[in-house]
Amino acid sequence: MEVALAFNQAEHAALLTEYSDRFFDQLPGIWPSLNDPMKLVLGQTLFPYPAASPRLLKRIDAALGAGDLEPGLARALIEGRDVVEKALRARALPA
Repeated sequence: MEVALAFNQAEHAALLTEYSDRFFDQLPGIWPSLNDPMKLVLGQTLFPYPAASPRLLKRIDAALGAGDLEPGLARALIEGRDVVEKALRARALPA
């Protein structure tokens, strides 16, 4: 858990862009094999929030649109999308 918390730091957002592609490529295959606590870690702690961008929103939407998602995975994606959307709106506010 400590590694996961240290991994997803906002100051490493540029590095996480490449990771976010791998995250979404691997997620459907990994999710079913995880126990519930590990699903929480993957869906919350390792979600690539710092890489928030319109491109990331498109990746999330594509994953959600792939169909037949396990309800827990769909929820993790929807919640992650909400956080990314809020981050983008906050960044757009005047300083």
